Amino acid sequence: MPRRLGSESLLKGLSPWQDRSGSTTAIPSTVGSPPSSIGKEKAAEFFERRFRDEYRPAFAAWLGTDPFNKPEAPPGPIFMPEYHNAKHEQFLGLSKQAAEVADEGTKSGETGDEYVRITVLLATVLLITAIGQRFHFKAVRFVFMILACLLLCLPLLRLLMLPRI
Repeated sequence: MPRRLGSESLLKGLSPWQDRSGSTTAIPSTVGSPPSSIGKEKAAEFFERRFRDEYRPAFAAWLGTDPFNKPEAPPGPIFMPEYHNAKHEQFLGLSKQAAEVADEGTKSGETGDEYVRITVLLATVLLITAIGQRFHFKAVRFVFMILACLLLCLPLLRLLMLPRI
């Protein structure tokens, strides 16, 4: 699931930039400029009809800055505060969700690793117990059993502190 979210957010992230560049390149210099002929006016109307809904208010606000006569006007409608790209906002949401899922996966992996460490310590306790039983002297067996019991406390405490899966 994290890969799907990550790749989906990546695709959504590329698309807004493509939309952004497509929005600016689809507007020839005739749009918004005083038409010198009927053909330019029709071309301007054609392109304006094809604008995305989120682009229209930014374009109208940009034309309000008189960009063809004032050099301090923004370079294009995408630089206006009225411009909002819904796909980019969706990309940000999906990226955040993918990061949360990735963090959750990392945390689960660390918990799994801790369970493996506990299993290794428990196997070590069994090994020490088995080695202790091989000796014929009771004192040596007793020492190995005490060592195994002390070593058993560590994985049991770690096991009690871990979250349940």
